[in-house]
Amino acid sequence: MRGTPSWCPTARRRACGATSPAGATGRSPVSTSGGGSRSGSRPPPAPEVASDPSGGRVTRVVVVGAGIVGLSCAWSLQEHGVEVEVVDRRHPGAGASWGNAGFLSPALTVPLPEPSILRYGLRAVLDRHSPVAVPVPPTGPVLGFLARMVRYCTAAHWEQAMAAYRPLNEQIFAAFDRQTSGGVDALTTPGDLVAAFGHPAEAAGVLAELQGVVAAGLEVVVEILTGEQARAIEPHLSPAVSTAVLVRGQRYITPHAYVAALAEQVRIRGGKITEGLAVSGVERRGDRVVVADTDHQLEADAVVLAAGSWLSPLARPHGVTVPVQAGRGYSFTVPCTTPLRGPVYLPATR
Repeated sequence: MRGTPSWCPTARRRACGATSPAGATGRSPVSTSGGGSRSGSRPPPAPEVASDPSGGRVTRVVVVGAGIVGLSCAWSLQEHGVEVEVVDRRHPGAGASWGNAGFLSPALTVPLPEPSILRYGLRAVLDRHSPVAVPVPPTGPVLGFLARMVRYCTAAHWEQAMAAYRPLNEQIFAAFDRQTSGGVDALTTPGDLVAAFGHPAEAAGVLAELQGVVAAGLEVVVEILTGEQARAIEPHLSPAVSTAVLVRGQRYITPHAYVAALAEQVRIRGGKITEGLAVSGVERRGDRVVVADTDHQLEADAVVLAAGSWLSPLARPHGVTVPVQAGRGYSFTVPCTTPLRGPVYLPATR
């Protein structure tokens, strides 16, 4: 039968209202950053004067990295009247912004370190068919990463991190809606997410995670389905699915199409996107910042580092010492005569 967990609030889902991220005011000269259709464009609004902490006016910013994070930062800076140039070692959306599922799911945007990940990790390392592998012998950086992961895989650390995630999760839909109303011609499609499992016990981890999200203050509407009910929602699910968790009120995008539309809008607004420029360093020169590769130097009032796994060597000279390590992704392709009706998540199938 269709059911609702006892901890799941049944009240009306609240709207997520917030401003777009990456405003320009108060940006330090060197800053760091992770990573319905409407056509047309509009010019940026009357400029708000952006300034750095020293009081100097910020009129030009170089953004390193043309993924969805870098391009969103550029788009938002343009909202404040800032001239932007985005540089990328390849082209817009060439990295993680292409190779991902495209879920816009605040209910599932949670910290990775938590107690169950240790149990999964131990099983996965011993399973030669799993996507998890540890080099033998493990290197110093790998050992350091594993030690930090173990230290933070506690309920207390997870709750602390989730408290920081909450205000960001509350802004997700509003941030995408603002880009759409600002001319980014790409769909963000509403879609309830189906997390499917071969055995009811496999759903325990996701349900515990969702319970933690609710405890952090986010409102999430969840239903527990039988396999038959799940297949009525998504016919592509096989008879091996016996249980599913339906997470309502989520969205999804087609990543490469969205990034392409965002890049186009940055260009329409007067921004420059330089492809094939692999930045090797960022240097302060007085009140200016210089972004350099082997053949070029670009000057700006400030720089945004949104270079993904290439962030660490660029940010470390400026005091950002937390390492950023690339993760190995995995995917599979299944031929379909009809597309999926909505996002499908297979947490136990890795």
